Amino acid sequence: MYPTLRTTFAKYGRKSEEFEELLNLLAGLAPIGAKRNNFIRRYIKNADGWRQLPANPDQIPYGFWW
Repeated sequence: MYPTLRTTFAKYGRKSEEFEELLNLLAGLAPIGAKRNNFIRRYIKNADGWRQLPANPDQIPYGFWW
């Protein structure tokens, strides 16, 4: 998903509908509850948060995904 985010960002920009839909899709994949809220706050709502996402999803810190 990360390569798609980068490509969409480069093509349409951060405020585009396409990019927002991808971010919302990614946020919906996070576990329900506090982990999802933490994930959304750190990676989705933060304007540059998506750039902090690790290339390997196994490296997302505990409390944000696992």
